[in-house]
Order: sequence, then C-alpha cells, then structure tokens
Amino acid sequence: AQQVVFPSLDTMRQQLQLLGNEYNEVVAILLSARLHPRFFETFQQAAETMRGRLSIQVIDSLNTAISLGYLVQQAAQAAVSGANSTEINRMLQTQIQHVYTVFCTRNLRYLAECGSIAPSHAVIGEMLGLAPIFVFENGRLMASHKARNARHLVDLLHEFVDEFYALKHIAILKGGPVFSNEVAQMRDRLQNLQ
Repeated sequence: AQQVVFPSLDTMRQQLQLLGNEYNEVVAILLSARLHPRFFETFQQAAETMRGRLSIQVIDSLNTAISLGYLVQQAAQAAVSGANSTEINRMLQTQIQHVYTVFCTRNLRYLAECGSIAPSHAVIGEMLGLAPIFVFENGRLMASHKARNARHLVDLLHEFVDEFYALKHIAILKGGPVFSNEVAQMRDRLQNLQ
C-alpha cells in the first residue's frame, strides 16, 4: 500500500530556519488540517520554535489540490504588491470562504483508507459503479451526490457551478483517459455560462 509521508518536526524546523535566514516574514498555507491533523499540528510546533526570530503566519486553507494552489498564488501576488504577512493572512481568511473544491472518483478504496468514508460504503459504491461527488466544506470532505453514469456526473457538476454568481476561476483536473468526453462536454457548458 502507498503511504503519504510528511516531513518530521526537525525537518520542518530546519526549513523554517533557512527561510528565517533570508526573510523576516513567512506565510505558510497548508492543506486542510482536517485532512491530516498531525501534519498541521507538527508544522505549528515547528513554527512556534521560531517565534521571536521570524514572523510566521500558519494558515489552514481548509482545502487541497488546485484550490490550495490558487490560495498560494493569491498570497504571492499580495506579497509582490507589498502586503505584509498579517495583511496576507487577513486577505486569505476572506478568500478561503469563497474557494470550493468538488471532485468525483470511481476508486473509493483510497477514501476509505484515509477515513473519509466507511469501508462498507467504498465496497458497495464500487460494486454499483457509482461515482460519488464530494465537496470540501469547512476543510472536511462531505459526500454531495452520487452520479449514476458519466452523463449524470456532467449534469451534477454543471448544476453545482451554475449556483454561483460571478465566477472568477474554474479548474478541471482529470486523471487518465476516463471521462475524456465528459470533461470536454463540461468545458463547453462552462464556457457557455460566461
């Protein structure tokens, strides 16, 4: 089985010390603490050891993947514009409330292994060929809908996006050849929303 291994407390502390040699302020935007609480807590411990020598803002993005990357880009743009770490933190706390991650996967075993769904649900969902749709809500993975087939999946995702007014960014991430036609349909439908 594959396993995600995060850096140790000592490694995190060393990296923060290296940053402290170059910068006075650091903004650390981390994946949702609810996805991996131990990583978040360990990073906070490492940051605490640097207090007084380095101003560190530790931010729970309440998200992951592309949404986390988007928040990092927003922080970088603010830093380039001259914002300090406190201002960046304040801006991100507002942004985080308006960033949504929705995803669908047919392989439910990984979600069961990380405790996001019950193992029995993973087995039944895979047996029935369901494609559940999950939404990150307050940093937690929540089941939203179950797509019966690829066409239904596109309809459900389109309905979700259609609920929002004045969208700024939409990203579609797809792994492998599965759902290629559906992703193209989704892209076409999203372009018609603009």
